[in-house]
Amino acid sequence: MTIYLINSTHTYNDKTNELKNIKTGKMIKIAAMRIKCLEYMLNHAQQEIIYKKQLTNELWGERS
Repeated sequence: MTIYLINSTHTYNDKTNELKNIKTGKMIKIAAMRIKCLEYMLNHAQQEIIYKKQLTNELWGERS
């Protein structure tokens, strides 16, 4: 299980697939495809720019 801190305002738990607002405690359950997109962006956050084509190719391959 990994918990990511996003902009010091939210956490994302990859085991429960929930995004939580640190200040209010409100949680949002994220759908499967959105999870794939979010995890890709989190895992490639060190890149200065993540291009849409790069993201779609990784998630859907040639059908994108």
